[in-house]
Amino acid sequence: MLKGATYICSNKDCLAHNKELWLNPTWPIGRIEDVIASRKVQAEPSLLKNLQRRQAEGTKYALIQMPNDGVVKYCGVRFFLYCPKCHVIWQRDVPAEAEDQPPIPEDINKQCEKCQSTLEISDKVTELPCPHCDQPMQRRDWFVQGAI
Repeated sequence: MLKGATYICSNKDCLAHNKELWLNPTWPIGRIEDVIASRKVQAEPSLLKNLQRRQAEGTKYALIQMPNDGVVKYCGVRFFLYCPKCHVIWQRDVPAEAEDQPPIPEDINKQCEKCQSTLEISDKVTELPCPHCDQPMQRRDWFVQGAI
């Protein structure tokens, strides 16, 4: 089961009051053409259009929609990384060498491309300050069944 978090600013004087910031967990990826062909994506016109645009721009991988309907073969993971200095969320796609050998966090670049600080893997982040007012944001965990 995958577990991610939504963070919400509760500061009424902030520009981001009640706005959500999603921090995904490390997530399985598949080849974008396989993800596009999946029933879940075909049933969501806005997601389909977005993925087709990304494919046209050269994107090779996409998040596997859960539960996976069997069309999309696992081929790696997408790591989501948070920069505590500049409040940016980065992502890194790391192909797996084999289906039974998922990539490990030590294999990825953990340097922020904006400020050169060390990034934190989203799975380890427990608190986030609001990027606008710097106040701690409320965390709401969410879960996805059917993960690979």
